[in-house]
Amino acid sequence: GLNVAGLAILLMAVSIPLVLFALNLNQRIPFPEPFKIAEEQMEAMIKGLLRMDNFGELLANLAVVALLPAIGEELVFRGVVQQQLMRRIANPWVALVGSAAIFSFFHFQFEGFLPRLMLGFLLGWLYWRTGNFWVPAIAHFFNNGLQIVGQYLYVVWAWRSAQRASQASSASTGRAPAGAEMSRGPRRSQRETHW
Repeated sequence: GLNVAGLAILLMAVSIPLVLFALNLNQRIPFPEPFKIAEEQMEAMIKGLLRMDNFGELLANLAVVALLPAIGEELVFRGVVQQQLMRRIANPWVALVGSAAIFSFFHFQFEGFLPRLMLGFLLGWLYWRTGNFWVPAIAHFFNNGLQIVGQYLYVVWAWRSAQRASQASSASTGRAPAGAEMSRGPRRSQRETHW
């Protein structure tokens, strides 16, 4: 139960450097213009989803962008696609790679195809080895949630850094800080420069 889920989360955490290496390799691949356009459209949509002005929006994103896709995608890609490939392909490793490739392709983010392929493979392996749908679902949620929390913390850090810089500048010039503007916290107009 919890030990297996903990090991799945640990596996996802320790795979981060390898996934980042795969992302670096993937970004060196020249893609045709239609792929680049699709990538830009998907990136714009994701940026819109990841705009978080407060803790409540962070929680909403964790539910909508991390939890629901983790459950839904695991049902489809591990519960259906991987199961069907395992039944039809004698070599389970080939079925895992095939399932991971389909998983990665259906995200329509080609500049992230290789790292997503690796994640799909790890999630598929977890399902294959444990036979428990919830193990890759928890790992998938951890992966998505880590990125969302990281984005939220980055925005908070950037806002606080800007606030400190404004206060330091005010102190050195003798002017009042941009109090009302800076006291409300990160707003969309302030954060858009960090995307």
